[in-house]
Amino acid sequence: MIKLNYPDFWQKRNWASYLMLPFAAIYSLAAKIRYLSISSKKLPGRVICVGNITVGGTGKTQLVIALAKQLTKKKITFVIISKGYGGSFKKAMQAREHMNPRLVGDEALELCRHGAVIVARKVTDAIPLLQELKADIILVDDGAQNPSFFKDFTIITIDGLRGFGNNFPIPAGPVRKPDIMGETDAIVIISNDNALPPVMNDKFITTASITPINNLNKKQKYYAFAGIGNPERFFDLLKTNGFNLVKTKTFPDHYFYKNEDIEILEKETGKLLASLITTSKDYVKIQNKANIKCLDVELKIKDEEKLMELIYAKLY
Repeated sequence: MIKLNYPDFWQKRNWASYLMLPFAAIYSLAAKIRYLSISSKKLPGRVICVGNITVGGTGKTQLVIALAKQLTKKKITFVIISKGYGGSFKKAMQAREHMNPRLVGDEALELCRHGAVIVARKVTDAIPLLQELKADIILVDDGAQNPSFFKDFTIITIDGLRGFGNNFPIPAGPVRKPDIMGETDAIVIISNDNALPPVMNDKFITTASITPINNLNKKQKYYAFAGIGNPERFFDLLKTNGFNLVKTKTFPDHYFYKNEDIEILEKETGKLLASLITTSKDYVKIQNKANIKCLDVELKIKDEEKLMELIYAKLY
């Protein structure tokens, strides 16, 4: 797995981003050649793919969870395919909630709380397991730019604050595939304020916000830490919801915490007379959770009913 950080120059066009443009041109050409040279396979079920246009956390997994909840309400059978980032598994397998995150990855364990999950390096590697499970709908977490499988409905998530950054392709900017919007059925802009980026007018567009759902004491002091694609969103979420945040620490995306990491955090927290708090994705990778609080969240989609109507209309 290639991990890409989100440098500051990806948000604004400056000398660093322009210096990277020749490499961006090579990247875009290579991506185009790859896209045109691969034929799409039909998966054994109707496919809803949730992806993004930029590098970094945009809320894909939270949207997959929201869709899973809606399908569960409708009593529609489904299975989720996750890439299992950070996992050591060799071939496609069904993830279980009790499994070690080092085997199947943190995202898979988070998704297991909401439905059946298959982890696969390549989506098409999951076909034998999909044939066994016989689910009506297949939810693919990430893969909008992947031409190897046919998609019945594609949703792109956009971070409302970062938007498309400087709108340059990787590595000059955060854009993964500039022309992906042409293959998109719906756009969900995830933001807890009104800072929305420009998007195409001929697409169905709705907004969504991430909201804490567990009852935690907001008045006590908190030391927040996270190893996710966009940790600043997590810290901002705490602040905007009235949590007394005194310190933050960022770890690499999909980071596996060692006991020493937690011990250091606990010592720092003791000096601050604060409590440690982290995301559910980080929480599943920590062995000693006794002194750590987990912030459970829910994605609230503004036009959720309309989005589901569009999905059902195209799939059925």
